[in-house]
Amino acid sequence: AVMCSRGFEQKLPHPSKENFNLKLRIYFLEERMQQKCDDSTEDIFKTVRGRS
Repeated sequence: AVMCSRGFEQKLPHPSKENFNLKLRIYFLEERMQQKCDDSTEDIFKTVRGRS
């Protein structure tokens, strides 16, 4: 049975909206990871500078 595009769209949730939501979540997760990495790097520099 061949499914027309309208039937196909009704079977599937809106993929473009889901993709956008996933991209947004990934973006914010990457931002948080970058901030944690930057914080860790600053702590390392403070520790190294404090020793010398």
